[in-house]
Amino acid sequence: MRWFLVFLAFMVPLAGSTAVAAASASADAAHQRLAAQLERDGSLRAAYVELGKIKAPTKAQTTHRAHVAAAVQAVAAAAALQRAKDPAGAQATLDAARGKLDIDADRNVIVALARRSAAVAAAARVPADRQARAAIRKGDALVDQEHWAQAAEIYESVATKPAGSVSPELAQQATVKQLAAEQKAVEEEPSPTADFFTSVWHTLRDGLQWLLLATLLVAVWLALMGIRAYRRARPVSEQTSLLLVDATADGKDQEAQNLALRNEFADAVQEVRYSSLGVEGADVDERRDLDGTAAPAMVRPSDDGELDALVKDVQLSVGAVKVKPFQLMAFWRWIWERPTEHQITGTLRADGKGTEICLDLGRNHWSAGRVDEDARAAVIRDAAQKYVVESGYSYITTSWRSFAAYTDGLDALARASKATPEEREAALDGARALLERAVCQDGGNLPARLRLAAVLGALGRNGEAAAQFARLMEDLRRPGRVPSTAKDFVKRHPELFWVAAINCAITLGKATDGRRYSVLRDLAVLVAALGPDGTEPPVLDTDELADLKERLATREYPDVRPDALDRRRLYIVVLSAWAAQLAITVDRSDKGLSPEQLERLKSRRIRVAARLREVKSELAEVSGSDLSAAGGQADAVLENALARVELRRGRSENAREAAERALALNPDLGDAHVTLAKIAMADEEGDDWSDEAERHLRAALALSPNDRRARRELGRLYRKIGDPTAAKEVLQVKAMRTDWRALELLGEIALDGDDYAGAIPYLVRSQGRNPSGDYRAERLVQAVFDLRNVDGATLLKVQGNAAMDAADRLIKAIPKDPEHEAKRDAAVGRKALLGEVVDELTARRVDPPPHDEQPVPPKVSA
Repeated sequence: MRWFLVFLAFMVPLAGSTAVAAASASADAAHQRLAAQLERDGSLRAAYVELGKIKAPTKAQTTHRAHVAAAVQAVAAAAALQRAKDPAGAQATLDAARGKLDIDADRNVIVALARRSAAVAAAARVPADRQARAAIRKGDALVDQEHWAQAAEIYESVATKPAGSVSPELAQQATVKQLAAEQKAVEEEPSPTADFFTSVWHTLRDGLQWLLLATLLVAVWLALMGIRAYRRARPVSEQTSLLLVDATADGKDQEAQNLALRNEFADAVQEVRYSSLGVEGADVDERRDLDGTAAPAMVRPSDDGELDALVKDVQLSVGAVKVKPFQLMAFWRWIWERPTEHQITGTLRADGKGTEICLDLGRNHWSAGRVDEDARAAVIRDAAQKYVVESGYSYITTSWRSFAAYTDGLDALARASKATPEEREAALDGARALLERAVCQDGGNLPARLRLAAVLGALGRNGEAAAQFARLMEDLRRPGRVPSTAKDFVKRHPELFWVAAINCAITLGKATDGRRYSVLRDLAVLVAALGPDGTEPPVLDTDELADLKERLATREYPDVRPDALDRRRLYIVVLSAWAAQLAITVDRSDKGLSPEQLERLKSRRIRVAARLREVKSELAEVSGSDLSAAGGQADAVLENALARVELRRGRSENAREAAERALALNPDLGDAHVTLAKIAMADEEGDDWSDEAERHLRAALALSPNDRRARRELGRLYRKIGDPTAAKEVLQVKAMRTDWRALELLGEIALDGDDYAGAIPYLVRSQGRNPSGDYRAERLVQAVFDLRNVDGATLLKVQGNAAMDAADRLIKAIPKDPEHEAKRDAAVGRKALLGEVVDELTARRVDPPPHDEQPVPPKVSA
């Protein structure tokens, strides 16, 4: 039993190791077979990897795997040489690696390398094969013409190429065709006698053909000369023909695309010539420019019609002559049409970089290019603009740069009209920059200057707008200063001067308060000049009439006046503007007025309200159905003016009704929104009065972002509801830096928070813009006194001087009579005390030492 157990203990491990060995041998055989299959498929790298998976390789397998590795390296080296355009080196490398392999053990690898070498050779023969096929085709064409000897020479050039340089199939094909062509050449070789007569016949035939051809050419030349003489004898039409070629079109659509290009260019020329000129407010009617002056008369190319479409592809044959009726019709039309005075030639090209068009007219040359998405339309428009402007056909300017900036400005204005309220100011400023560039390039560009003035007014830069309107008036007042290109335009638009004059007065009145009465007188003179014959200047008090008549007599106006319709329209506009300016003269605060001054102001307000109603009745008589738009605008301005006066009189209900009527007539009248906001702030009725006021003020700012009156009232509203931060944000903008009322309001807001140091700079700047001797000067003086009580507070010397000047104005405002002597003495003493306070506050301020007394910093070593 013991021996049996010993036998089992020995045999069981032996049997296990035998089974493992058998499984390993089976796996190695599978790897060997797979590697052989991969070698047959040409996947040497994969075969090399598979051979590496054999766990117990034999010596032969190890040697074979090394050969496969060498073959893989040779394939990689050949590929690198082939990329370096060295096919001969690649083929030599593969052949050298193949020669080192064992024919029996490595036969699959040898076959794979041979295939790779053949592929390299075939790739190297591709250009030569292409040339060989072309030569064979050329030889075939010569065979078709029975030129056997020449064809044989071409076939021979392919057949005798060095072995391997071309495909064997092509070489064999060329050899067969060479033999056939040589045989044909031998068979058709003529005898000497036949060759002589054939040569004579060919000479006679060729001579006759040349004689007929020369006769035909002479006849054609004589016919063309006759046609040329006939066309020259005909009178030239005063038109410009277009001969433009669209190089971007396909061959089939070339004519249609050329036709479309010429029509597009003609449309662009007319669009440029009749570009819009409308101006906000009192517009210039540009429709009368459609009758034009010196506009280029384009001969528009048109389609040839249905008849031409029917016969376009028809072809008639008479013997060897083939003729298309369409060509004959086109030639006949060309003979009979009158030649044009000018001809514009050009080409439109496009590539990956953009689109370009080039035009030529005599010695003139124009070109335009764009890289935009819609480049074709933009390029055609630019070329049309250059042609119209530089040829003198534009009534705007003869400067291309000025015209381009002007049209870009119009586009910017169009975008600004569609912009959101937040983006409108930036859009208008961009249009302003473009229009300024147009005016700088050509100061005689009248439409650009008119547009620029309107945009400056919309931006709240009324002083600059008034200056531009005044310059335009000066140019129009003296005909010699008007450019030649614009003279015809000015003749057709005599209302242009009056439009500029009205807008100049309106913007000047918005720019400064100190000239409100001067602007009122200027508008009154314009009312008399534009009204019916015998119209007197409108006045509030009759004692002003004599001065206005004298002004009217001394004013210089253009000799040509607007026509009846324009004159009525402008009269309505300027009369409503005068009424609005009259209301502005009494729309002022009652604060700081003496009882006598307040009584006079109230009396004037009553008379102004009555005068506004008289003007309203007068406008109702002048306006008609043909001027309903101008009449509606004027009524809106009058209703808003009446609302402002009624609000100052304390009649809020009447003021609200008038302002609401103004908005109903013109929803875009921002000043009416401001008036309604002031009414809400004055009444404080209901819980939402502040929301109503803010809504109206925001609507006014959406229409005009830099409306100073709207911004002041919005800042005053925020101060009233206890939000000084929002008030400062509204008032501390660039457009309000020169507004003395806004500066005064910012000073008041700072004083509300006992910030005397922050209030004084604003109060000083406000007094600098509009000096006064009333409560505003008193506020500045008191702020300096209060600043003295602030620890460490200082005062600039210029601010102290401004406070002393304010104290002087307060003294001068006190009448010099015994009744006010005590008050005057108190003011003088207060000024002396103010001087001490100013000296004390300015002395606290430590000025930096002069430059030569500055301490020298110690040197610091590295």
